[in-house]
Amino acid sequence: MPEEEFSSLFDLASKKKKKEEQISAPAVPQEIKSDEDVKNVFTRYKKIHDEIKETLESAFEKAHVSPKQVEEFFSEPQRFETIEWRAINATKNEVKKKLENLLPKKEEKTAEQEEKVKKTKGGFISKKRWLSMH
Repeated sequence: MPEEEFSSLFDLASKKKKKEEQISAPAVPQEIKSDEDVKNVFTRYKKIHDEIKETLESAFEKAHVSPKQVEEFFSEPQRFETIEWRAINATKNEVKKKLENLLPKKEEKTAEQEEKVKKTKGGFISKKRWLSMH
């Protein structure tokens, strides 16, 4: 089998819908002028999200499997040929990178900030520095 046939996991595992049946992601307006524009954009994206969710749920129901079972199946390389396994890993990595780009990145703490945290976690002050209550 030529490697081009297995360019992605989705090409391997599913039939492609006709282009007119697919919902494309709506373009975000260049200038969002009002709250109404924001609501419209969120409404469109929610519609796409809901359709994807329903499609996945119905596919799992028809196949009588759970998402966990699918994840376990695709994590075992002995179930696939080498070409197929490469396509699966390539798709997993691609999706992972896209998801990482969507999430806000955590700020890395500088050495000074970490040192400051260590000092404040010290607990109680020493007895020598207590104030006399007499």
